[in-house]
Amino acid sequence: MNMLPATNFKLFRFFLSRFTLGFIIILVLFSKSAFGLESSDAQIFIAGFNAYQKKDYQTVIEKMSLILQVHPDTPLRDMSLYYLARANFRVGNQENAAKYMLRLIKEYPGSNLKGTVEAELLDLVARYQKGEKLAGDSKPQKVFEKIPTKEPSVDQAFAEKERITAEKGEKDRIAFGKAAAEKPETERLTQQNAAVERAKLGQLADEKATREKAELERLTKEKAERERLAAEKAEKERLERIKAEEKRIAAERAAAEQAERERIAAEKAVQEKAELERIARKKADQERLAAEKAEKERLARLKAEEERIAAAEKAERERIAAEKTAQEKAELERIAREKAEQKRLAAEKAEKERLARIKAEEERIAAKKAAAEQAERERIAAEKAAQEKAELERIAREKAEQERRAAEQAEKERLARIKAEEERIVAELATAEKAERERIAAEKAAQEKAELERLAKEKAEQERLAAEKAEKERLARIKADEERIAVEKVATEKAKRERIAAEKTARENAERERLVAEKAEKERLVRLKAEEELIAAERAAAEKAEREQIAAEKAAQEKAELKRIAREKAELERLAAEQAEKERLARIKAEKERIAAEQAASAVVQKTAKVNTSTIASPSEIIAGAVARATIQGTGLLPQTPKPPIKEPDSGISSQQDAQEGKSDIHRYAKFDFSVLPIEQPHEVAKRISIPFEIINRGSNTDSFHLESGFPAEFNARFVLEATQDHAINKTPPIAPGGRFKGLLTVRLPTGSIDGQKYLYPLMVASHRARDVAQSKEVSLVASAPLLRAVVRGQKARVAPRDKIGFLITLLNVGTTAAQDITLRLSFPQQYEMVEVSDNGFRQETKGTLALNGIRIDSGEIKELSVTFRLKETAMSGEELRCRADIINNSLQTKDSFLSNAAFTKEP
Repeated sequence: MNMLPATNFKLFRFFLSRFTLGFIIILVLFSKSAFGLESSDAQIFIAGFNAYQKKDYQTVIEKMSLILQVHPDTPLRDMSLYYLARANFRVGNQENAAKYMLRLIKEYPGSNLKGTVEAELLDLVARYQKGEKLAGDSKPQKVFEKIPTKEPSVDQAFAEKERITAEKGEKDRIAFGKAAAEKPETERLTQQNAAVERAKLGQLADEKATREKAELERLTKEKAERERLAAEKAEKERLERIKAEEKRIAAERAAAEQAERERIAAEKAVQEKAELERIARKKADQERLAAEKAEKERLARLKAEEERIAAAEKAERERIAAEKTAQEKAELERIAREKAEQKRLAAEKAEKERLARIKAEEERIAAKKAAAEQAERERIAAEKAAQEKAELERIAREKAEQERRAAEQAEKERLARIKAEEERIVAELATAEKAERERIAAEKAAQEKAELERLAKEKAEQERLAAEKAEKERLARIKADEERIAVEKVATEKAKRERIAAEKTARENAERERLVAEKAEKERLVRLKAEEELIAAERAAAEKAEREQIAAEKAAQEKAELKRIAREKAELERLAAEQAEKERLARIKAEKERIAAEQAASAVVQKTAKVNTSTIASPSEIIAGAVARATIQGTGLLPQTPKPPIKEPDSGISSQQDAQEGKSDIHRYAKFDFSVLPIEQPHEVAKRISIPFEIINRGSNTDSFHLESGFPAEFNARFVLEATQDHAINKTPPIAPGGRFKGLLTVRLPTGSIDGQKYLYPLMVASHRARDVAQSKEVSLVASAPLLRAVVRGQKARVAPRDKIGFLITLLNVGTTAAQDITLRLSFPQQYEMVEVSDNGFRQETKGTLALNGIRIDSGEIKELSVTFRLKETAMSGEELRCRADIINNSLQTKDSFLSNAAFTKEP
């Protein structure tokens, strides 16, 4: 009876500990920096990849699922989804396999990984999209299906116990009736037998009660386990919802930030364009004024020369005119200077006002963004606190309900035992004498006393449990008060920090306003520099667009090539079907003509039976010639020729010649067997592969066979003799009837093939004697190649001028062959300058590029390199900086690029 409260207490403690552990894990995950310098996702991924190579698919599922949970934004997400889908497919979990493969296709529509998976897995994806139930759908329900079947066993146990009690009372009643009817000796024997029977029944009842108690405890444990699993599942779903909500919020925030950055960039571009136009206008005005001034000076010189040559009487007037002209010129120049100065002051004032507006807009955006982020964090914290409070209240209610049910169950059991004991005592009182009744009364009194003591112990235990519960509630209230005080303290500290930050911002704003005049020239230079960067960015965008266009054209060409091959394959299948139909009709026609020829030959034999057998052909020769001619003509290989008339016995020689002619015609049909021998898979790219094939001439005459391959030109396919392999052929040598020809088709897989990519192309063979007699076989090839990935992570998310920032470059090879002669080229922004490089062979290739040559990475291997930069003092605040890692496979002539996480510049 004491087991149920203790069990409930253990369950409550178990759920509370699991909930606390989950809460701590969530805090750890949310407090983790998104820009930490780590490579745990690469380490986990390479462990899962090596497990896949060892066919340990369960470990693959665990590792790849862990990457998606802990690192949802990892650059290895596509590969993780790919191996997660294939591992689930290998273990037979079709639903999860289809689900993860569908996620890969939707999230990475341009990925070529889907071209390397099995056709069965792609069929599962199609069925999954249609809503079909796949293998693995019902597995999670098995635990819940057993729940209803377990509950009735408790009532059955109580019913069984009552039945045994009733049977025992009935037996006691029968024994009492017999005792009253028989003699005293018989009564004594009956009482002894009844006592023995009662002892046995009591022992059986105790054993039954013990078994029932054990069964009840087992059922209770199973029910508790089911409830624990349900609670864990609910908790996991809640955490997944929270995580999805946070991802959605992060995505919306990132989209809003990106839109804001684009808007600011657009405004900045417009302002810079206007500034450049203003400078151009100002320069044009200055050039115009200079030209006018030069023209005026030239006219003044001409005029002075004319005045020098003029007569003396005009010298005074010319001097006065010259003085007047000089005064007017000086006045005009003074007015022009004043006007230019006013324009310059107005332009400077407009520029200051524009910068002030830009600064106010940036501050407003930053304040709005900070307020939105703060409100969002408070909302999430409030929702989280409410959910946790609701979860604790639910657990408390469930615990109270369990304790109430346990108390009711214990009370029912106690009343049942009391009732059984009373019935047993009544039966014994009816069959015994006064002394026996007194003894029973004494025993009853002792039992009642023991029962009272037991009830007192139970009551004390219940009071102890109630006290423990009250103590726990008190501790929970104290903990809640402490958490509330901590939250209030955090809020107070946060308000204090915000106030200090606001004061600091005000001081910084004042300082920046003081430095605006000093930085005007610097900003002009920066704008010119930004214009150059804009031109470079436009050039890079144009180059990128051109590369994308080339890639799109290449994809279109490959698609067109695949369609052409499909059409050729369909045409070959159609021709083969037509040829089979022709052969079937020819066989039917030949059979009819054979029957007619046999009938005709039989008539010839009857007519020539009297002729000397030494001067005519035998009947078998006549029949053979007729059948051969009928067969050849039936297939359309020879034209229909009239049969010569059968002559009298003196023309037996001519008949024999006709039979011999028919006998030679039988060798004129073409037939052959064509087979492609199996080869080991997969094959390394850029290496020549030899595919053996064999042709057997089943025809009646010597024949040659034309060879044709459906492989595209980049495979460099050619046919060679198996023995020599020295030069290419497109036609076999003549093959005698029954002879064999063994040859090789050599191909080289394109260097652009990815690991696991499948190719399927036809080989076609046609008879030289009858070109419509042809066969084709499909050749399947699987590529084996290195598959390189790079993860580039910066140490900081925000960096100020003169700050150092470290980068960790993690290189992985998840292909099935080793990668050799690899070059790693790391391009960094011009705002960075080199500080130090790890001792791993990096060299400065250009001003903004580091290079490392001669790298070798085996299959399943991981390499880590590190480099440190310093942000230059000329860097502007708010810039987004990224590094790019280019992996160049010199032996295969392939290149892949990977970007680092973004780092934003800030004020020092």
